[in-house]
Amino acid sequence: MVHSVSAFAPATVGNILVGYDVLGLCLDTWGDTVSVTFQDAPKVSLIEVKGDKGFLPRDPEKNVASALIGHLIRDKGITRGVSVSLSKGLPIGSGLGSSSASSVAALVAANTLLELNLSKQELLEYALLGEEMACGSAHPDNVAPCLFGGITLTTSEHGTRSLPVPEQLFATVVHPDFSLLTSEARKVLPSALPFSQMIQQVSSVAGFITGLYESDYGLIKASLHDYMTEPYRSSLIPRFDEAKSAALKAGALGCGISGAGPSLLALCQGEEVARQCEVALQTIYSNSQISTKTLVTKIPSTGARVLS
Repeated sequence: MVHSVSAFAPATVGNILVGYDVLGLCLDTWGDTVSVTFQDAPKVSLIEVKGDKGFLPRDPEKNVASALIGHLIRDKGITRGVSVSLSKGLPIGSGLGSSSASSVAALVAANTLLELNLSKQELLEYALLGEEMACGSAHPDNVAPCLFGGITLTTSEHGTRSLPVPEQLFATVVHPDFSLLTSEARKVLPSALPFSQMIQQVSSVAGFITGLYESDYGLIKASLHDYMTEPYRSSLIPRFDEAKSAALKAGALGCGISGAGPSLLALCQGEEVARQCEVALQTIYSNSQISTKTLVTKIPSTGARVLS
């Protein structure tokens, strides 16, 4: 029996512009790491949190990583104690699934350490509890791609499905160096939308998913328009209109808010265009003296994974 396990969970982009709370995609390189170790005391202890600038709670019942492991242990009737260490690679309030990465990394590590053999779908149910704890809403658009990898669609009736990812689909992400909490970004959304606006949004979602299945980049481009959240949230992000315009001029299929923001996502056909978009976005923010962090990546088929 192993006595210690570490797991990595990647950054994600919720919504993918058009699919509010139901679509999400996995990124590469950026993410959180959680290590879990058996301990003598029959409880869950949070022994270390790094990289959060002191923002996250140290109480093991309030930090999502340790709290979810405690919930899992109680559900499965496990009496052994576990200590938890969390290393944040994602900034808080980044629009990159920061809370999801912590939750999923903790669950994947604990699932291996405790030899529970839970499926990804079963782990997803626990991860949604973490989203409710962190954001006040159990939305699946980050935790699903974090667990499954690739691009995911999650519905209340049919669970999570993995969608095809065209071979040359690249993601360019820019994170401006400030926080925008999901709970705050949700407050600016209206309680209802005009019927005509919802028709446009449904058309965008249907066209985007069809474009993925057919590797039709023209259809993907024509469908990457957000009528549901961008009109209300874009004002929360400095230089948003200029940044979006620059990415589109550089050749992006579409550009918009990553999750709740403030990060931006540009989807591109091919790495060369994705790199051009990266430079264009960096230029907009450097001219505003806003520091940024950028990532260009294909969309990986693997999500969270055990490291050791």
